[in-house]
Amino acid sequence: MAVDDWTAPTTRATNFVVTADVWNTDIVNDLTALFNAMVGDASADAALPHLHKNGTFAARPGATSAMVGRTYLCTDVGLEYICLPNAYAASPTHVWYPSRHIPALCDHFSEDFVARPHGTTTAAVPAWHAAEGWQISATVTTDTGLMINGPVSLLQLLCDVQNDNNYLLSAQLWVPTANYVPMHVQVRPGNASASAGVQCMFGWGDSAGSGATVPNNFIGYIVDPDNAAGEGVSTTWYAICRQGSVTRRFTNTTVSMTAGQNHLFEVICKDAVTVQFYVDGAQVGTDLDLTATPVITDMSWRFRARKTDAGATDRSWTLDHLSWWKRRKRITD
Repeated sequence: MAVDDWTAPTTRATNFVVTADVWNTDIVNDLTALFNAMVGDASADAALPHLHKNGTFAARPGATSAMVGRTYLCTDVGLEYICLPNAYAASPTHVWYPSRHIPALCDHFSEDFVARPHGTTTAAVPAWHAAEGWQISATVTTDTGLMINGPVSLLQLLCDVQNDNNYLLSAQLWVPTANYVPMHVQVRPGNASASAGVQCMFGWGDSAGSGATVPNNFIGYIVDPDNAAGEGVSTTWYAICRQGSVTRRFTNTTVSMTAGQNHLFEVICKDAVTVQFYVDGAQVGTDLDLTATPVITDMSWRFRARKTDAGATDRSWTLDHLSWWKRRKRITD
């Protein structure tokens, strides 16, 4: 019986007698391993990793050094990943990065905040951003708002008076049902101006909740050095989830908001009820099950900066990059 096992071919001497064992090892088993790796899309032998695999998002294998360069197409979302060395941290050593998507199957949005023209300061979103679905909602004075720095691809939320809020909101991005997952979001949030006096938040949220509080329904990250949201003093980013005004997850990432620009934050919705948080390729906490209080409905992506101290110093927070991919609803849904 053929075995899925690869043995490196060996040169045999003249008049060598090919026994059944040699025949099975060198020919039958090797051909079986090659067939399974190339045609069957899987081989049990680690020496024959198929570099172009496909399957569901949940079945994607772990990233290892042996898989560098391997691509994996998630057939249930239409998103392809590539395994590469981790560019953000020493551990984990290798991660899967989204590489391309199939537009008919996968909805995709990416924003680098590159200004055209750059170097402007305004309290309103420039027309080129508004056309892409962004809007500003700010309680700020006329000299604050958005400061766009084109050459370094950063957008700054700036507040100068205590309790000033500066929101950057998108259109609706997510309805957490089976028709729109899996979903993968990557964010480089940038740096804050200080380790105190500014509350920063980004993620999905509904319209409920205002001022310093976290929206009643929210999935994302927050740093709150003055405890303005009532979740506790935090000078590092926390992964947070709230459902129906109840905080379900509040986990320290240990990443400081004053040194956040070179870190990669991710939220992965594996299915309609399972959420994962990642920073620099490492999962923060464990999988979060949303079924306990399933009240999250339509949610928009939002960045928010809030000045929480009474001093005269302006407080700001820069945004670097946002990308998301999610399953596009099918006609059969």
